[in-house]
Amino acid sequence: MNEEWQKAQQEKIDQLRRKHVEENQKRQILQKILDGPAFERIQNVRLANPDLYDQLVGLLVQLVQSGQIRGKVTESQLLSILGRVQDVKKEPKITFKRK
Repeated sequence: MNEEWQKAQQEKIDQLRRKHVEENQKRQILQKILDGPAFERIQNVRLANPDLYDQLVGLLVQLVQSGQIRGKVTESQLLSILGRVQDVKKEPKITFKRK
């Protein structure tokens, strides 16, 4: 029983370490491709909506790798990209009209 508990604890610690390393790698990449205000903006998105942050980081990395973005991304460019990600995510609204 004790060995199982220790294994579970070690797996959890390893998982947290991997997550921490991955987050540090994302942060380093973002600091390279974003200017100061854009980096601050994306960190605010990370705190407010982690799923949106992950989508945005993935899209930014993809755009840089494909050569569609050269140089540092400004805050206005980031907002434009953020708008594209949110437009895709929006769900249609259903309204009921009562007679």
